[in-house]
Amino acid sequence: MLTDTQIKQMNIHEKLRCVASFVGVIQKNKTGYSYKYCDKLAINTKLSPALSKYHVNLEPTIVPGTFKVEPVVKEGKNGKGQTTEYLSQAELEYAWINIDKPEDKIVARWPCVGMMGDPSQAFGAGVTYCSRYYIMESLILAITELDVDAYRTQQQKEIEAEETRAKEEEMAPLKTAIKEIKAIGEKLIANGTPKEEVAKIVAQFNNGSKSPSSITTVETAGKVIAAMKDVATKKSQKETDNKKQVEEEKK
Repeated sequence: MLTDTQIKQMNIHEKLRCVASFVGVIQKNKTGYSYKYCDKLAINTKLSPALSKYHVNLEPTIVPGTFKVEPVVKEGKNGKGQTTEYLSQAELEYAWINIDKPEDKIVARWPCVGMMGDPSQAFGAGVTYCSRYYIMESLILAITELDVDAYRTQQQKEIEAEETRAKEEEMAPLKTAIKEIKAIGEKLIANGTPKEEVAKIVAQFNNGSKSPSSITTVETAGKVIAAMKDVATKKSQKETDNKKQVEEEKK
């Protein structure tokens, strides 16, 4: 767990990663217009203590000159009557601020649009919607319809699967090298090199273990391959020299 002193030394990017981790998973808790969503209260309930813990402020402002409200006349159903709603538009500027070092901040602008039957409600709806999605997207929060525990279980499975894939990729060069060691060793034995001598080559670089499968690094495998190839080269050279000697004796 980070101490307060450590938190004060963090930059805004580091703090926001901690904030996102603290917030964790948020379950969609509202239904409206045939879809589910999480309301601002659900987000703020988790976000507020995280901001306090990691000394971060989120400050929204309206960009000067961008706010406007205009009436929109809509025809009633089946052409009966008309209704007037108000379209509110503005550009909001959000600033994540490092309280311990206020000049350390992340600033972004987002469009804010809302439409309701009352001008003030239209503006409030737009700000609420805009703020909710800015927070979710900037922190890359996990929003789910699933039970939070079920989501975390699935998330952990995906993390473990990715770790397994990464490990397999990391081990691929070693597996290739071990396969080469076995192939060279089999060839040496087939050409007359005692099996025990081949095993000793492996053990020489592998902490005494004679099994190629127990090699744990590409570096070690490379040393074994080089030593085996050296034996093969010397054996081939010896056979060549012996043939020459036999031919000379025949003369």
